[in-house]
Amino acid sequence: MKSFPKTLNACLAGPPKLSQAAFADRTGINKSKLSRLLNGKTPVDRSTLDAILSGVVQTDRRSRLVAAYFQDLASPVALSQLAGSPQEPWGSLELPKLSRKGQLALKALLHNEALPAVEKLLIDLAALLAER
Repeated sequence: MKSFPKTLNACLAGPPKLSQAAFADRTGINKSKLSRLLNGKTPVDRSTLDAILSGVVQTDRRSRLVAAYFQDLASPVALSQLAGSPQEPWGSLELPKLSRKGQLALKALLHNEALPAVEKLLIDLAALLAER
């Protein structure tokens, strides 16, 4: 299954759960077209995407739908360009064992003008921890 239909199905599953008929009424999308979209039988176009987004209240779900739309359109190589950018060299830094607060603090240190001093501290800290 492509990303968009899977994500749209998850959005409708809730909570709160929303029926296809209620969502079709909310968005103005024909019920049969919505069914085809949910089953991956027809691709979503821009105007349909906009209608779907207007019917989704939760911001995080709208973001997931847009991301799924792009996943279905773009190649993996093109999508990899979104992971980080020249303005955000640490954007793709994955730190799953750090808390959100820790991740933000580390990224702030990496953006700091005193980066050479921060780098030296990190190297010294890593060496110290390795000795344990």
